[in-house]
Amino acid sequence: GSDSLGNYIITPQAASGSITPAPLTASLTGTVEKVYDGTTVATLSSADYQLGGVIGGDDVSLNDPVSGTYDNRNAGPGKTVSVGCLSISGTDQDDYSLTSTSTSGAVGTITKAPLTLTALTETRTYDGTTLADVTPTNSALVEGDSVSNLVETFDSRNAGSRTLSVSGYIIDDGANGGNYAVTLVAAPGTINPAPLTLAAVTDTKTYDGGVTSGATPTDSGLVPGDSISGLVQVFDSKNAGARTLTVTGYTISDGNGGGNYIVTTTVAPGTIDPKALSASLVGSVSKPYDGNTDATLASSNYSLAGVVSGDQVSLNDPAGGTYDSPAAGFNKLVSVDGLALSGADADNYTVNADAAASIGTITAPPQPIVVIVPPVDLTQSDFDQVAAAANGVVNFSTTVVNVFPVGNVDNTTSYGDNGPITGAGNRDLWTGTDQSDTSCPPGTSGPNCSSTAGNHP
Repeated sequence: GSDSLGNYIITPQAASGSITPAPLTASLTGTVEKVYDGTTVATLSSADYQLGGVIGGDDVSLNDPVSGTYDNRNAGPGKTVSVGCLSISGTDQDDYSLTSTSTSGAVGTITKAPLTLTALTETRTYDGTTLADVTPTNSALVEGDSVSNLVETFDSRNAGSRTLSVSGYIIDDGANGGNYAVTLVAAPGTINPAPLTLAAVTDTKTYDGGVTSGATPTDSGLVPGDSISGLVQVFDSKNAGARTLTVTGYTISDGNGGGNYIVTTTVAPGTIDPKALSASLVGSVSKPYDGNTDATLASSNYSLAGVVSGDQVSLNDPAGGTYDSPAAGFNKLVSVDGLALSGADADNYTVNADAAASIGTITAPPQPIVVIVPPVDLTQSDFDQVAAAANGVVNFSTTVVNVFPVGNVDNTTSYGDNGPITGAGNRDLWTGTDQSDTSCPPGTSGPNCSSTAGNHP
């Protein structure tokens, strides 16, 4: 050939050459997602791949493997997905080469698996706790994972219609439960009141006008932590006799106003014994000497101790009693028997049948005194002998001209009489005016004395 000017003759010469395949880079794009299933298997689609470096119009494509691998099995976003065994195909595939037959990228997401924990219905008797006896169920737990400490609880410890909820569980999945989206399903439940028996106990007491027993009832079935206050028992009547004891007055502290229990009370036999009263003799009882032991008493001579305030009970106050002897004297023992009670409340008491006290006086009768006439001279010693002869006659072997009662009540006074003698005054022996000069010694004369018969005891 020649150039355009014809100045050259051009001869083409052949030479050897080569074209290097263009490098192609495979990468991952978009999101590779699955629900947690306990494996690292990733499933990809063509949309998850891109091939960089293809010249426009060339027929070349990636084989787009559908299986890859997550970097770990646990749920979470931005996880690295790896793919191997990459290759290209197409009419122009020979013009290209892959830089790597594998690729990876943070395109993976494993979402949490749904896990439903369902409480079961339960009916039970109140025991003071909220823990149920049944175990909730679980669904969709991945093989190899487990749930422990799975329990359910009532929403309250108290008796009534309740709600049961799942609580206290631990998921063992290698991620502290992070691989699951847990849904808890509640269930209806019932706590029935517990039976509680309050039993009266046998008691015997002495009548006191009240019905309260000194014994405390027993309880059976009380749940630990709960308590009963004000627990008492009472007799069915205040009156003495065989009685029935019943429980009353209690307060249950259980946080539910006692509503956690169905209470049954039981009775017990009881006895109220009559109260012993003390009847005694008081005051004084007196009479003149009459040779017998009969004593006459009045209501004021009786005392009744121990009657409960407000009760209607009284002593029969016998009018007849007995002195310990018929002899005159002070502080004599007076006895009475046949004591008895009366009144609306008499049956609630007993009383001693007899009583005695040193409240008696029997006054001695006037004693005869020997009166001596002159010319006998009487000395004080003579009068003392007269006084000593309270129960007899002193005879000085002289003429007795008159005898009349002049002794005092107690028979110990040497002078004077108990009262005027008909026809004579105090301390004189004849009819006339009162001779009251006590300074005259026996056998002497004075303005008011008689040397013949006066001034003698």
